[in-house]
Amino acid sequence: MRRATNDWMWILLPLFCILVSGPTAAQPGKAQAALRDLEKASRDQNTEKFLAALDAGLEGDAVKALPKVLECYGNFDSGRNGLEAGEYYRFHSAVAHRLGRLRRIAEVNEMKRLMKNCPRWQGRLLLLDASLAFGSSRSDRLDMAFEALEDGAPAVIRRALFYLKKVADLKTVDAILSRFLEIDRKEGAYRGDDWDRARFACRDALTALLKISLPAAVDYQNYLSTRRDWPDLFNPARSGEGARTALTLFGTEVTGKNIVFVIDVSGSMMATDPIILTGREEEKHKTEVVRKKKDREKDGGKEKDAAKEEAKVEPSVVTERRRITRARKELVKVIRALPEGVKINIIAYSSDVASWKVKLVPATPETRKEAVAFVETLDADGITVTDRALESAFEDLSVDTIYLITDGAPTHVGSTGPELPPDAKELIEAIHKRIRELNFLRGVRLFTLGFPEAEEEFLKKLAADNSGTYAPIR
Repeated sequence: MRRATNDWMWILLPLFCILVSGPTAAQPGKAQAALRDLEKASRDQNTEKFLAALDAGLEGDAVKALPKVLECYGNFDSGRNGLEAGEYYRFHSAVAHRLGRLRRIAEVNEMKRLMKNCPRWQGRLLLLDASLAFGSSRSDRLDMAFEALEDGAPAVIRRALFYLKKVADLKTVDAILSRFLEIDRKEGAYRGDDWDRARFACRDALTALLKISLPAAVDYQNYLSTRRDWPDLFNPARSGEGARTALTLFGTEVTGKNIVFVIDVSGSMMATDPIILTGREEEKHKTEVVRKKKDREKDGGKEKDAAKEEAKVEPSVVTERRRITRARKELVKVIRALPEGVKINIIAYSSDVASWKVKLVPATPETRKEAVAFVETLDADGITVTDRALESAFEDLSVDTIYLITDGAPTHVGSTGPELPPDAKELIEAIHKRIRELNFLRGVRLFTLGFPEAEEEFLKKLAADNSGTYAPIR
């Protein structure tokens, strides 16, 4: 019986070895073929074939495949000679999602190693998104974000700040401030539009974390030096602190070096908003109403309707409340006060889009005069093609900041009543999607300002998704 058993063992052993070793022996050939397909797909800028080859490559030894994956991915480009912005964004997301599934210790460690050593910034940014958007533990994600903050590519730094500004602790603040201090030095290594956008991203991240807006890195350093131990450091109860002398547009601080002002001049901008009195003006108005009431009683006059009386205001506090007039006056004020070194453009939109200039121009005395003349001739008429206006604002690749002033929801067909235009919801979704695509590698800040009846939720999300803020105009 023992011999029979041994005979069966020797018969089955070769079959067992084939079953165990067969796929493993075949795997290197399959993996090599997948990597060759990756190279060809990247040369051809073929995203579909790249994703298919990536899936095949990651089925084998993902640790060995990762360097080649990142190298080939870096051959893809977005822009005039590469993929359209939307296609590149979708492709990046698809690759990052696949790499985010790598959760084994060896795979995570290799991604961390490549975060430091990958020669192409596109690959490092891909690893960052793979780890932070789809990756494993919180500590691993934060390690990658802090590593990315020290990167030499502005796009990677901005992406790291996108994640870190949501982590309210001193370690995060210190790391961001340290990098901000380096970038804020006026040295050649940190010059150019791309680095300016990284500088603004550092500032905006600290503003979001500390709830205070200061002009430069050293100001945040001084602010933090005496407040590190404050229990309410990240939830301060304060008012009026920050850059009090800053230039503002309807109360929103105007910052940036390459700015586009986008102004809604649709028909609804002809509406006149009620006067809102505050402080001394309100007290003066109430006192005057009481005085007139007593005078009437003394003269035996009949009491007038209180609401009508309240609507009367002294001529000294009456201001023109037509929205288009207010927008023109506020924009003219800002243009005249812009500092030297700033570049600007103005885009007005209703049923069509009209740009003041083809591209941004320096704010000189002559161009300021031209810009003011352009703004002062704007009239309100037509519908609200916000999507086309924003698409136009992103056409100049040097822009770092956009201010959008509007009073309505996006539409291509208009509206005849208080309800949203029938196409507004679809357009709002399309705008959010398109701006994500256009702004993915750009880091443009988008600030939104809305008159009464503006679609506030749309404007709030648009600003929040693009490192800006929303401000109501009342």
